[in-house]
Amino acid sequence: MQKLWVLYSTEMWEKFTFYGNRVLLTLFFINYLHFSVEESVIYYGAYLAFCYLSPILGGFIGDRFLNKRTCIIIGCFLFALSQFLFFLCASGENLKFLILIALILMIFANGFFKPNIVSELSNSVSDKKLIDSVFCMYYLFLNLGVILGTLIVPFLGDKIDNGVRDISAFKYGFLATTIAMVLGLIIFLKFSNKDSKEIASKNKKIELNKKILVKSFIIFIFFYTLICSLSQNDIFVKKFIYPCIYSLPIAFGFYIYKTTTTQKIKILRIFICAIFIVFFWASLEQAGTSLILLAQNNTNRNLLGYNIPPSMTSALNPIFVMAFSALFAKIWASLAKIDKEPSNLAKQSIGMGILAFSFLLIGFDFKNSAIISIYTLIMLYLIQAVAEILISPIGFALVAKNAPDDKKGLFFGLFYLSNALGYALSGYLASFYPKDGVKKSFFGFEISNLYEFFMIFFVMCFVVSILIFISNLILKRVERKENYEKY
Repeated sequence: MQKLWVLYSTEMWEKFTFYGNRVLLTLFFINYLHFSVEESVIYYGAYLAFCYLSPILGGFIGDRFLNKRTCIIIGCFLFALSQFLFFLCASGENLKFLILIALILMIFANGFFKPNIVSELSNSVSDKKLIDSVFCMYYLFLNLGVILGTLIVPFLGDKIDNGVRDISAFKYGFLATTIAMVLGLIIFLKFSNKDSKEIASKNKKIELNKKILVKSFIIFIFFYTLICSLSQNDIFVKKFIYPCIYSLPIAFGFYIYKTTTTQKIKILRIFICAIFIVFFWASLEQAGTSLILLAQNNTNRNLLGYNIPPSMTSALNPIFVMAFSALFAKIWASLAKIDKEPSNLAKQSIGMGILAFSFLLIGFDFKNSAIISIYTLIMLYLIQAVAEILISPIGFALVAKNAPDDKKGLFFGLFYLSNALGYALSGYLASFYPKDGVKKSFFGFEISNLYEFFMIFFVMCFVVSILIFISNLILKRVERKENYEKY
């Protein structure tokens, strides 16, 4: 097993890299590559979605072929290489073609890294009652990396002088992410346990249920064709790539559920969490698109005499998450010892309700004014931080508790598919961001201002909160009935 602090540290530097890159990406697309706002948020959403589709492959490789330590090392190396290519791309007009290669490497880096480090972390916890607490501490270090990345990278790479953006500064932000990931790789290579007890399943045959595989393929084709036929967008990525992103997780989920014959209630609990967490990420990831644009165009960013760069506002959420993570870790550990800890789904239901309230708050602010105070944005991120602690690390802990040991990496990969759907949906929803008073129709609901835009997220999160609550009650009743019949 790996030492917890090594896993925490490696995750911290990976998050510095990933989120440091993320806060510049939309601005880089618009100002350096000259994409339109709509194109940028659509490409951004598609890229993030593929970053979270790839862990299903990385988790499978970690379970069957390579041990998890090797997969983590490969992921760190690909992260470092991709950031170096971003740096080169931002260093000259003739190197812009490298952007596609850099994005593809980031996608594969995520695939190798994400499912295997959380799987290794869950394997390192001996007392399963403390899993929620351990993952909250993991989330603390994760967000420390996010904070460092979203403060240092914008400080170096997001430069505006007298209202004019200095596009040459982007390369310094990407250079910082490169150095951070190289540092993370060195730490992991030096201090991770080479003699991990975990043994890769090299000798296991890949058993594929052909009948269920064919059904899964048919499900994919059905949903892909249906979504493509309903799409009325002329942008290639939105019309043909997004339907693929939406359809793949459904097909994968069907196959994995049908081929996992044990612990059906536990597996169903993972699937319910994964389905609803899609809407959490679709809402929270507005931080990289609509909330960045809002900070740039509709916010008085003067804080104690300092005019905060738009991309630096993304650091507010992880600052609050880190501040509260240790507190929640202690609360869950204390409640677990006296068997009073709420279920994972109950925590997530409360979290989605809190997230809904954050969008209601900012929506009503825009009902009265076109410009909001930086303090309103700070309050938004504070509320969303509490919601995130109740949802994201609790989701990881739920998978760690309920996934079969021999398929843990695969199930963490499956869980990341919900992130992929959420990120794709976040880009789609961000494309309705109102601009110049132009009305956009969202399922018959016209959006012409920021109040109407944020009400979409309020309604969506509130409804999901209720559905999680109901699902949790039903699962508890079914589980009690099964336990009663067993004894």
